[in-house]
Amino acid sequence: MKKQNKNTIGTFKRIISLFITLVTIMSIFSVSYVSSYAENVATVDQVASTGDDNVDNIDITQNLSYELRYDDCFNISDIAQGYVLYKTVDEKITSYKVSKGKALSSFDKNLVEKTNHNDNEYYASAVGKGSLILVTQKDYDLLISGKAKSTVEAIKVDLTVTPAPLTMVLMLGQSNVEGYCSANTGYHPEDSVVCEYGQVYSSYPPAKTTNGRKVSGISNISAGTKDNAKDHIVGALGGGNAISISGKELLYTPYSLTQYGQGKTGPDSAFAYEWHRLTNDKVWVVNCAYGGTTIGTWIEGGNSYERALAIYNCAAETYDAEINSGHYTKAKVLGIWLQGESNRTSTVEVYSTAFEKCINLLMGNMHLDKLGVIIPRGVKSGLQNTWQDLVLTSPRIVQPYFTDSKDYENLYMISRVNELWGTDSGVAEYFSDKYPDGYFTYPLRSNSTLVLPTTVAQVHNDIHYAQVAHNENGIDSARNMNDVFDNEDSEVLVSVLREDGSFLDTDSYNTLLSKPFVLGFRYTLPQKSKNYRIVTDDKYLQYNAKAATFTPVNSGTTYIKVVDSFNVPIYSLTVYIDNYNLYRPKITDVTNTATGSKITWSAVDGADYYRVFVKSGSKWKSLATTQNTYYTHENLTSGKEYTYTVRCLSKDKKNYTSSYYKEGFTNCFLSAPKLRDTVNTTKGVVVKFKEVEGAKRYRVYVKTASSKSWQELGETTKTSYTHKTAESNTKYTYTVRCISADGEKLQSVYDKKGITKVFYSAPKITNGSAQYNKVSIEWEKVEGVTYYRVFKKDGDKWKRLADTKSLSFTDNNATIGKENCYTVRCLSDSKKSYISSYYSDNFVANIPLLETPYIKSATSTNNGVKLTWDKVDGASYYRVFKKTSSGWKAIKTTSKTSFTDSGAVRGKKYTYTVRCVSGDKNYYTSKYDKKGCTHKFV
Repeated sequence: MKKQNKNTIGTFKRIISLFITLVTIMSIFSVSYVSSYAENVATVDQVASTGDDNVDNIDITQNLSYELRYDDCFNISDIAQGYVLYKTVDEKITSYKVSKGKALSSFDKNLVEKTNHNDNEYYASAVGKGSLILVTQKDYDLLISGKAKSTVEAIKVDLTVTPAPLTMVLMLGQSNVEGYCSANTGYHPEDSVVCEYGQVYSSYPPAKTTNGRKVSGISNISAGTKDNAKDHIVGALGGGNAISISGKELLYTPYSLTQYGQGKTGPDSAFAYEWHRLTNDKVWVVNCAYGGTTIGTWIEGGNSYERALAIYNCAAETYDAEINSGHYTKAKVLGIWLQGESNRTSTVEVYSTAFEKCINLLMGNMHLDKLGVIIPRGVKSGLQNTWQDLVLTSPRIVQPYFTDSKDYENLYMISRVNELWGTDSGVAEYFSDKYPDGYFTYPLRSNSTLVLPTTVAQVHNDIHYAQVAHNENGIDSARNMNDVFDNEDSEVLVSVLREDGSFLDTDSYNTLLSKPFVLGFRYTLPQKSKNYRIVTDDKYLQYNAKAATFTPVNSGTTYIKVVDSFNVPIYSLTVYIDNYNLYRPKITDVTNTATGSKITWSAVDGADYYRVFVKSGSKWKSLATTQNTYYTHENLTSGKEYTYTVRCLSKDKKNYTSSYYKEGFTNCFLSAPKLRDTVNTTKGVVVKFKEVEGAKRYRVYVKTASSKSWQELGETTKTSYTHKTAESNTKYTYTVRCISADGEKLQSVYDKKGITKVFYSAPKITNGSAQYNKVSIEWEKVEGVTYYRVFKKDGDKWKRLADTKSLSFTDNNATIGKENCYTVRCLSDSKKSYISSYYSDNFVANIPLLETPYIKSATSTNNGVKLTWDKVDGASYYRVFKKTSSGWKAIKTTSKTSFTDSGAVRGKKYTYTVRCVSGDKNYYTSKYDKKGCTHKFV
């Protein structure tokens, strides 16, 4: 029985062993199955658990929770100031490793790992849950060394890491989107926008080695082709990975656009920065552009397209692997297109056909959610610093047609901001409006020297942009692309470009029956353009939207309107269609001259003569017939408005060959301001002139003997102006002319001779002293001046004291007990006229009263009553008073300190007092003893 029992037990053990083996085989098979499946799609149903919550010598005193997204960086100090990470406890990891563009079957190893940037900085290296054990640095050192003698207090942080939404952006087109820079500014990757590490990734296979090195700042980077694309695309995102799909180490790392990279020229970083800021998506920018390419290379079979497709396919491999691994979730796949400068001579038909093929291929084969277009430039000639940069070349006509069309619902114009940079004033206005505080609001590297541009040359000086312009194109594109998805309701304004690139700055357009014309409609929010359409009256105008061409079919007055989806007009242009042979002459300017108003108009091809008219009441009155494109209307009244128009005449002057502008051109004639006088003041030279009837504003000009031309001095609405920066002993000549109220237009001529003045500054008293009845003053030398006149204030008037060549003067008769106010003025050499102003409060000396003299003794003598008193410092004379029934009566003025009243009568009492008197005996310099000294003469 026992043996049977033993056999039974043995059999049972063998069955158990066999079962364990079977389970093990099944487990191996299961892992093998997952492995083969995870090569394409890594399941996230399985989890890996590591570690436990049992930590020796640790006492958890506080529990916190913290959430991150995959590859987010964080500093322990941001969670708990003064703490460091002692241990991580990975409870559950749900994401898989990615390598060489593939999701593997093995789970990520750790939930967080340390970066190599900062001792206390970590990043989320897996998706899942776990906890962090934080201790102080002191306790950490004790725990690591094994010297902790007691339980250490710690903070436990419950950590959750979730997948991050990831947007992939493909940069497509030619050199300006690849990142080439204007020759006059050079390549400055350090001037690109700085993106946040762990939030933005970048890939850049250079189209050409030479330019690629400039764009990336990496001296040994090599070109990327369709055949070696795997060498240039990272095989896994996150964690500082810089290994390509092919297993090679990347010179241009995915972190080049962040604060830990060297940057890259072009719009890449600006778009990524702004997209992340607006959406909080993580962004991967893949630059597939090819500098200098035409649209023909961007269709099937073309090198640019085939290369870009190969780069995309490699990037998509890593992108999909990262999403399937559980690291990221798919957000958007976007394309940014900037191309057309190389096709500026192409016809509309050729470019349109190729562009349509191109966008269909890009959006279809690259699976783009949206394709955004940055409008190219006209770049037809010169330095591109005028409106000619906006010439409506075929790309600039065709691209807006497709982006505005509802037939291409995922194609949008996302930036036309570069059209504002055609002139210096346009550049200065754009950047001052956008950055009113005077500095860029996006982050830059410490070695960047980027400043706000004020000229075209700082933005572009050839076909390429400076980096500052790349930044703006990128930021503006990201904002408008985000608006495409948000579809917010915003007001849109319309401006119109002529074919030559100039803006149509009127609400009317003149054309002939036989002349088709091109107009480009520009929307302030270009991504909203699909909400609008252009309508015309087919009886007068036929519109070819793809070519932006309007063809007149009948003469008369008609319209071109831009309407919204409810057919409500947001813009209307009146069009005059003439059946004459020639266009109507358009007055371009009316300039006031010394004798009248000079009218100038644009030349009309084929015109033999022009007839000029002025409006008289409701009718037009003929002024002159001329072959010139200008005429001066003379003998006009200042302040009166005149309206002019011009019409073409036949060679025999009998028939009109054009219509005319019925509204005319109105101008107010203003005569030159008459100069009256110039006056030297303490603030400078005051220029005075007579008021001009009808003038709203004046501009004052100045020149010196050394200058050959008039320089603007300032503007005023008054009839005087002070030249505050005038320098002493300098001869100035002034003149004045009328300008428009806004200061933009000159409205009169000026007195070419001007009015001249030598400016002498008012002498300024720099030092002074007062002692008793004497005041001394000193003043600054005024260059060119020989004589000075010194004055002292006497009531409300100035009293002349002396003329002198010296720079000092002493007043020996200063008033004690009162304010003594002095000033100095420059005199001509003849001393007959003043050549400077003066300071009304130049120097004031307040001399205090002398001590009051007191009679110390009164004695009867044979000669009378003898009075004595102490000497008072500073006193020149003393005046003795005797009290009478009517008050104090002066009886003696003396320089001595005693006096005998010989007129006293014996047996009578007398009261006396004494007061100090000035040297000229004209005023008192002290108070007196009002009680006085009483004595009976015996």
